[in-house]
Amino acid sequence: MSALPDRPVEPQSLEYQQTLSRIASSVAVVATAHDDSPVGCTVGSVVSVSLQPPLVLVCLDKKRFLSAAVLEHGAFSVNVLSDRQEDLATRFAGLPSDTGTTHLPPPRFEGIGWCWAGDVPVLAGTVARLNCRLWANYDGGDHRILVGHVTQAHGWPGRHPLLRLDRTWAHVAGTTGKPTEAAPRPPCGSLDQH
Repeated sequence: MSALPDRPVEPQSLEYQQTLSRIASSVAVVATAHDDSPVGCTVGSVVSVSLQPPLVLVCLDKKRFLSAAVLEHGAFSVNVLSDRQEDLATRFAGLPSDTGTTHLPPPRFEGIGWCWAGDVPVLAGTVARLNCRLWANYDGGDHRILVGHVTQAHGWPGRHPLLRLDRTWAHVAGTTGKPTEAAPRPPCGSLDQH
């Protein structure tokens, strides 16, 4: 068997972007506080780094306001979206105007189920939620790599995660192929009780 020749990857190439889009990932909203207001954005990957101590990794575009807000606030939540929350994934994904660290992104928390869990905002109806203190951050090219020390972890059985694959929303195979039945959304106060 002959080895494939190595060739440089052009980061802006369509082939590179298409290859990355073939890697299925969960969809989450990372959220934090800025001037006592919630801010957040959709991310395509949450990675478990360590069990002792409990650490997770998320990457945020340096041009996004949220990147600077997390560094300033020092805490964030990771809200893993359910297959019934495509609307939230799109809402928090942002618009071209949501770039640059000098201005706030458009308000995204208005009219949705969310509350404060300590000093970070959390979303209702998610599959899982991690509340984190910023443990470390690293330069990652055009992204900021954030490692969070998990202070609270909650998961809700019976809910299926929303996935991202081939630049579209996807659902877990082996389920009915339809989003899970709408579970009643708990009042915000009960989000921290689970």
